[in-house]
Amino acid sequence: RMILNKVYSDARNKQKGIALEKIGVDVLYVRKTMHEKFAVIDRRLLLNGSANWSTSADKSHSENMQVIPSPRSLVRAFRREYRTLLAESYDFTLEEFE
Repeated sequence: RMILNKVYSDARNKQKGIALEKIGVDVLYVRKTMHEKFAVIDRRLLLNGSANWSTSADKSHSENMQVIPSPRSLVRAFRREYRTLLAESYDFTLEEFE
């Protein structure tokens, strides 16, 4: 599951949402600008940093991304934030955006 922002105002985010939905990812979106960039994998690995997850951020910007085999308390904190975002999100449907 992935939560995106700016799917209405940013054509690239809209295209990312469509592509992810087509390969089976459950995409949701929020109607606000998110500056958070994190992922919790298998409830034990944390990815977090300043980097936007885009080609331009990877190739053209000075960004950071840490991959942290995290203590449970840190993972719990990020999972709480994810649940907050989830509660504020809307389902991204292909019919609505294609």
